[in-house]
Parts: sequence; C-alpha cells; structure tokens
Amino acid sequence: MNKFILPERKYSLLFENAVDPIVIIDKEGRFAEVNKKVEEILGYKRKDLIGKKFTEIGILTRKSKMIVYKNFVKRMLGFDIKPYESEIVKKNSEIIIGEINGSVIKENGKVIGDMIIIRDVTERKKMEDKIKESEERFRELFENAKDGIVYIDNFGVIKDANKQTIEFFGGTKKELIGKQFTRIGILSLREIPGQLKIFSNVLRGKEGILFKTFKNKKGEIITLECSVSALKRENKNVGIIVIMRDVTQRAKMEEELLFKTSILEAQTETTLDGILIVDSNGKTIFYNKRFGEIWNIPQSILNTKNDKKMLDQVLYQLKDPSDFLNRVNYLYDHKEEKSRDEIELKDGKVFDRFSSPLVDSKNIYHGRIWYFHDISDIKKAEEEIKKAKDELQKSYKGLRVLDKLKDEFMNVSAHELKTPLVPIIGYIELMLQNKKSKINKKEREQLEICLKNAVRLKNLITDVSDVSKLETKNMKFDMKAVKIENIINSVAETFKPEIKNKNLNLVLNIQSNLPIIKGDSERLVQALSKLVENSVKFTDNGEIRISAQRQKNNIIVRVEDTGIGIAKDKIPKLFTKFFQADESPTRKTKGTGLGLSICKDIIKAHKGKVLAESKGLGKGSTFTFTLPIKS
Repeated sequence: MNKFILPERKYSLLFENAVDPIVIIDKEGRFAEVNKKVEEILGYKRKDLIGKKFTEIGILTRKSKMIVYKNFVKRMLGFDIKPYESEIVKKNSEIIIGEINGSVIKENGKVIGDMIIIRDVTERKKMEDKIKESEERFRELFENAKDGIVYIDNFGVIKDANKQTIEFFGGTKKELIGKQFTRIGILSLREIPGQLKIFSNVLRGKEGILFKTFKNKKGEIITLECSVSALKRENKNVGIIVIMRDVTQRAKMEEELLFKTSILEAQTETTLDGILIVDSNGKTIFYNKRFGEIWNIPQSILNTKNDKKMLDQVLYQLKDPSDFLNRVNYLYDHKEEKSRDEIELKDGKVFDRFSSPLVDSKNIYHGRIWYFHDISDIKKAEEEIKKAKDELQKSYKGLRVLDKLKDEFMNVSAHELKTPLVPIIGYIELMLQNKKSKINKKEREQLEICLKNAVRLKNLITDVSDVSKLETKNMKFDMKAVKIENIINSVAETFKPEIKNKNLNLVLNIQSNLPIIKGDSERLVQALSKLVENSVKFTDNGEIRISAQRQKNNIIVRVEDTGIGIAKDKIPKLFTKFFQADESPTRKTKGTGLGLSICKDIIKAHKGKVLAESKGLGKGSTFTFTLPIKS
C-alpha cells in the first residue's frame, strides 16, 4: 500500500481536504486509500474499505457495479473514460447518484491503480429529471395541442412546429422545419412585405392577431386566426411564437351572418312598411327610412330621436289620437302581447299597424317593434270589389233566372220538336218496309235520306235535352241491380250491323262472374253506346274491342279501337260540350260534340270516372270508365 502514499504534503492536504469523496484503488480493484469525505458523505470508515475489492462490499448497486467495473478495467488497460454517473450505496443503505471521474496512477510509466473522485449529483440529477419530465410534458402538450404552434427564430426560420400545424398546412414536418416562413407556400408575393412588417413589430414588443385564408396542400381552403408574440430568453428576443386556431367554420358563419345582415338591412330599407323599434323603456332605438316617409316626419326631428316630438307629429295626423295612445300604453303594460289593427288618418289614409314584443331565447323582454303599412289603396280596392261583387250578385241572380228559363225552353222545345218527328220517322220506315209499295228507286233513295236526317235530328234533340237535364240535375236515374255483361251485350247487338257494314271486327272480352253493380241500365247503355258509336265512327279498318273486368272494388269497362286516334293536346278537352277533335269544315265525320260529355256525366252520376287514352294520330284510342261494385 506504501506505493500509493502521496509523496508531497501539499497533495496529501488536497487529498484529505477535498470537498468530494476520493478513493484510490489498486490494479486488482482493492481500496488502497480513501479521504475523510468518504466517511462524512458516504458513511464508510477506512477499515470498512481498505484492502477490500469495490465489487464485493456493496458500495455499488447491482446495476452500477458492472458499469463501474467495465470502466475500471478499460482505464487499467489505458483507455480514456469520460466522467459518468453511477448509483452509490451509502453505509446507511441510502442510494445516491454519484458522478465518477477516474484517472489512472502510474509508476515508471506503468499503470498501478486508479484514483476516483465521487461527486454527489443526486440533487442535480433530480433537478435534471424534473426538467426532462417538464420538457417531455411540455412537448406532449405542444404536440397534442388543438391549436397549431410554430416557433420562428429571429431570422424568420421555422425551428419547430406541432402536429396540428402540419395538419393545417398539409405535407410533412420535414418540409417546414428549417425554411423561411415566407417560403412555405401560404403567402402570396403581395402579402410577404406586410407579414415581414408584422414579424418585425412583434420582435420590437408588439403583439398581434391576424387572420389568414389559404389553400393547403390537401386542396382545402381554411382560415386561421394567428396570435403572434415574441419569445424571450434571459430578457432577449430569440424569435416569435405563432399560435394558430382553425376558424374556418366561424369565418363561414360570420360571412353568412354578414350576408344575412346586409340582406336584412336592405329589406328593412326597401320595405314598404314603416318600422320603429323601441327599448324596454319605450325609447326609440331604430327606425327605417320608410317610417319617416309614411308619417311625414321631418328629417330634422328624426335626427334628434326625440320621442315626444316624433309622437306629436304622429298624433297630429290621426283621426282618433286618444285611441292610438290607449293602444300603445296597453301594449307597453302587457309586454307579452302582439297586436294588429287599422288606424285612420285625417286625410283619409288607412294604416295597418302591427306590434310584437322583442324577446331573446331566454324569453327576456328587450322592447317592442312596430310595423306601419299604408293600406289606403287596398281599402279603396276592397270597396270597389265589394261594389263589383254586389253588382255581380245581382247579375248572377238575373242569369240564374234566365238559365232556368233557358232550361225550361230547351225541355219544352225538345218535347215539341220530338213530337212530330216520331210519326214522320215511323211513316217513312213503313213506306220503306212495304214490299208492295210502288215507289221507284230514286224515291226510295230520297226517303232513306229523309229517314237518316230525321233520326239524326231526333238524336240531336235527345242529346240537347239530356245535356240540359244533366246540368240541372233533373235527369232521373232508376238505380237497380245491374249485370254489366247484359249492358255490353245489348250495346254490341245494336251496333253489330253498322260494324259489319264497315267490315270491322267486333271483339268482346268480358270476365266471367262479374259482381253486380247498382245503376240505371238504360242510362248505362246510353253511356256505353256513346263510346262505341264514337269508335265505329272514327275507325275504317281493324276492330272494335269491348272488355270488362274487376279491379279491386270497381268494374273497369274499356272500348278500344284501331281508328284514327287522338292528338295528345286534344285529349283533355274531349269531354267538353260541343268539342270536336277535328274542327275543320272539311271533316269527314259529323256530330254535335255532346256524346262524350253526356257519357261522362252519366258515369259520374254512378260515382264512376271516364278516361280517354291514345298514343297519337293513326294509333287508335281507348275509352275507359269505372263503376263501383254494389256493396
């Protein structure tokens, strides 16, 4: 051990009076010497350590023992080992963090041992750990902040940016860090000078808030609210911090609100209503231009917003000012009520007055709004309309009388006209049917023409009479249980000769066991006959098909033909009285235009409907009517 005795007294004094524990370890790892700080700080006496290996006495934790031993071996082999930290176990078992700073001891150029200075850095280590923990916590907060945060140094270079910033701008963090903030693609050349000025002002101590709208790398247009402030260290500016918040939705809402406000202002100023708004104390807080115009209040009085002068100006024009005031005072006392009435002015004008309370979402009363609308012209128009209505009523009554007379005349005329026609038709038929008659061929042809026209005139008179009865609801219907197949067979038999003469085919398609309906069989035959007659008249080749089938609670009857068809624009008018699809004077077929109208009204009286269909000219037509099944 003598070889480790310090040769000079001054070194011995330094060794003993050092502020840190110092130990000398020989080449085999045994303690050769320790200073008194080893006992003061670590609690070990010289006899506890001298001659013993440091790996065997528990002065190091298990984890640190291996580290210290490896570094000791390396120094003994001549390697330079920098100071490092290790866990030291004190005599009282307390563990401290020691900074190990070792240097080899040589004799005649050979390594014979190691002198180790142990500095207690426990408190420093704790502080460093706290700082590290704080930094990690700050970094976590920084990275996970909902706002974007950017650190820019004094030269305008982006030094750091959190995840939200990358989310705002798009791209990657690598594309931002180290670049001038003016060159990251969100500023136009025109904006850069202004931004640099803001940057400079912030470094001089001025904080600011600005808004920036741009298109990021994702193609999204976003608006950021940016709070810019200087970053100081030891009272010196080291850059700026920009905190960015996405206010895109707010900006859109503000823009929309601004737009709606401008619309509201435009409506308020262009409306024909005079608008007055008063606060909860009845004091004027707003009026539009029309309010002053409608009440003829001079602008000089309006500018003063003097409520008394404005009210005097209004009251002066009223026919009954006391009633006006009573209503106003009543509404001020009954804040929750709405009101609408009419007020008359001395000059004959009439205003519509509407008032409503102004309340917020919490139902707190803030005042009242008044609307005044000049309805003088409307009132005059109402008077004129009333007079016109009275005159129309008188005219209507007169027309009803005339209409009744017309109906009576029509019925009488029809009866009187049909009376002589019946025997005329009868006698002509007898003459034509008499085989012993000596009439020649020419006379026969003339009699047939007379018969044809007499029958046509009789049918016309019958149609006109039926139309009149249907319009006045004087047509009698004998409603009984009816089989629809009987109706169809009866009509088919009637038209068979005419259909045969035109070389057409007649096809009947009647569903078996159709249920009974309630109806007037004679009138139903008449209605169906009108449809079949129409089809025969306008079909020159092909077929006429009559069908009947049940569909839910109705029986559907169809008359289909392969005739000339109907133009689509004519179909809606088909069931109108006197309507002719072919209105030209050269039309081939003759008729009154009453048949389909009569058919529609008869079916309607049976609580059914009639429908006409056609794919166009030359493509035939289909007429359908429905009849409800008898319950």
